[in-house]
Amino acid sequence: MATPAATPQLSKQTTPPLATPVLARTGTAQVPTPSPLSAAAQASKEKFWGKLVPVQAGLVPVNLAKDKTTIGRAAENDVALTDNTYVSSSHCAIVHEAGSDFLVDSSTNGTLINDVRVPKGDKVPLPVGSKITIVPVKDGTVGVEYFLQLTADGISAREESVVANLLCCICQCIVHDAVSVVPCLHVFCGGCLSEWEEHSNSDCPQCRTAIKQVNRNTTINGLAETFLQTHPDRRRTAEEIADLNSKNKYTGDKMREAAAKRRRVGRHRDDDDDEEDEDDYDDDEEEEDDDGPAAVCRSCLTAATADGFVCPTGGAHTGCQCCGDMLPIRPPGANPINCAHCHQVFCSMYWTCRPFSGCRGTCLQRQRDVVLAYRDLDRVVNNNSFESKVLKDFLEAKTITATAFYQDCIAKVQAGEFTCTIPVTPDLPLCRTCRQTAVGELAYQYREKIKPEDLPDAVKRRGNCWYGKGCRTQHHNDPHATKLNHVCPPSR
Repeated sequence: MATPAATPQLSKQTTPPLATPVLARTGTAQVPTPSPLSAAAQASKEKFWGKLVPVQAGLVPVNLAKDKTTIGRAAENDVALTDNTYVSSSHCAIVHEAGSDFLVDSSTNGTLINDVRVPKGDKVPLPVGSKITIVPVKDGTVGVEYFLQLTADGISAREESVVANLLCCICQCIVHDAVSVVPCLHVFCGGCLSEWEEHSNSDCPQCRTAIKQVNRNTTINGLAETFLQTHPDRRRTAEEIADLNSKNKYTGDKMREAAAKRRRVGRHRDDDDDEEDEDDYDDDEEEEDDDGPAAVCRSCLTAATADGFVCPTGGAHTGCQCCGDMLPIRPPGANPINCAHCHQVFCSMYWTCRPFSGCRGTCLQRQRDVVLAYRDLDRVVNNNSFESKVLKDFLEAKTITATAFYQDCIAKVQAGEFTCTIPVTPDLPLCRTCRQTAVGELAYQYREKIKPEDLPDAVKRRGNCWYGKGCRTQHHNDPHATKLNHVCPPSR
């Protein structure tokens, strides 16, 4: 029989905004009526560092202000889910320290981050945008799931450092149509910088360095839009945006015209300007419209995925670590966007990564879909060029492809013959970096298992290095790596 979702029961007493409790409890536990607070205490309670946004209806959002927030069925938890028997008394805790977030599981049934179970007792990184599953949705069970987001109730200390990089120093607002100036790379609104140059020279408004080039900064635009979605009070009015757009000359042909004018000014200021530099600048300007990450999520504009999903107004977004494109944070059912090991976000399994990133759709893959070539095995065995060549020569002699080698290693992990710090399975989505780590660990064990009779005499005659696989010289000294065997434990 399905267990009903924990239904929040909120106190009916009306309180001033500054006296709102830090965490809303769900289930039968009611929100306590807060006691009077001093102005300092009220200001402190406003500084939430994050928010848990529920996936299921019937759960309430939870503001996070403590360094450790406990979740469980017992009433003394910060988030008390008292009506759900699938929740342990002390289920898990969210830890916030040194600007990073972690989850520690202490439950009987387990806790999942982005559909991957967290080892009990381990402190696992919890990136912003992750989905936390307390009770999974299956077999008619009503789930309890949240997304971790930055709070919209105030700017935390962590956000303040982000906001500092999103402010235009001319208007002191969040940048609109951001542009970066070269060589100092300071960022301004396109309209603000255009107006500045109408009434001043071609120096950076912030540091007074002569501006040689202006580029549109789509990465900052994407970050600014994401910030404004969670802080709509910082958004400009429609009239202000229209005014900035009318002043902005850094769009399309206007940008190239401004560049030509700046070069003419530059020649007067510095007669030694190199003609070759000007030609390079022209090339950059011509290519600029086609490259760079998109500032707006593709699903915000149209149905960009096979299921026809279009982002709702104010929907949560995150950025691909490979191409920088914005993509939506969605409930379960969509293709994964997080690496199962490092939890970083990539978009190649959600939609195709943009071509300029050069990833060809491999920045995040299920392991059964990975295709390797022999060149991918260079220095794969403990970063040792010679032992890696021994492995490749063996595979080629046995007509085993690099892809088949990797799939065989995964099968050996599943059978318990090999071990790996990353629990690789055929369906596990991993980013390139984590996959390379797994391939390296498995390649060493594969090389170790090669029978002596299958090795050349020159390889078998070598003595063991005293430091074995822990030798640091093998990484950079090829004669040493060739002379001694390093596929062995250290002897001293």
